[in-house]
Amino acid sequence: MSQNRINNDKLERLINVLIADILDATDDDILNESKEDCPDIVKEIEKVRALYENARIKAAKKRLFSAREAVTNQKERQGKVIQFNPAEARRKLDKLLHDNPDAAYEFTLAARKGSELSDTDVLGMLEDLQELGVYRPEDDPESCL
Repeated sequence: MSQNRINNDKLERLINVLIADILDATDDDILNESKEDCPDIVKEIEKVRALYENARIKAAKKRLFSAREAVTNQKERQGKVIQFNPAEARRKLDKLLHDNPDAAYEFTLAARKGSELSDTDVLGMLEDLQELGVYRPEDDPESCL
C-alpha cells in the first residue's frame, strides 16, 4: 500500500472519530466547550439568532411581495374578461372559436360546441384564449370594456 493511501485511511478514520464525537455530544457539552473559546458565548448565540431571524423575516417578506404581485397580475388579466355578462361571454366564445379553428382544436368537443358549459367555464375559456393571444379585449370594439 502506498504511503498516500495509508495517510488517507488514517485521515478518514480521524474524521469519522471527530464526527462521531460531535454527533454524540450533548448541547451542554458543546456549549461548555464553546465557552472555553468564547467567554460570552450566550451573547454570540443571540447575535446569530438575530441574524437568522432577520434573514427569515426578509425571506418571508420577499415571498409575500411576490405572492401579492402574482395576485395583482392575475386580477388584471382576469378583470378584462370577467366583466362580460354570461350571454355576452357565450356569444364572444362562439365567435372566437368559429373564427379561430386552431384555437378551437385545443378545447374538448363539448367545449367547442359550447353545450353544457357553466358560465364560469365560458369565462375561463375566454381567459385561456386571451392568454394564448387569440382574444384581446382591448382590440374588441364589441367588448364592454
